[in-house]
Amino acid sequence: MTQLFLDAFLSSDFSGIFGNLAKLGLSLLAMGFDILFILQHYVWYRLEEKSALEERQPILSSESGA
Repeated sequence: MTQLFLDAFLSSDFSGIFGNLAKLGLSLLAMGFDILFILQHYVWYRLEEKSALEERQPILSSESGA
């Protein structure tokens, strides 16, 4: 997408952005997946990872009596 905007800016013709719909569509699709992965990692499943780590802590502690 950056290449589309840079080419359009340097040629002073912004019709080129919509002239290559395949490149524009693929770049929007890729950015959509990036946003989805970021939301999964930092927002939706953030708390589940912490609770899984808390469950493992007693196993690793020295209070198990062994």
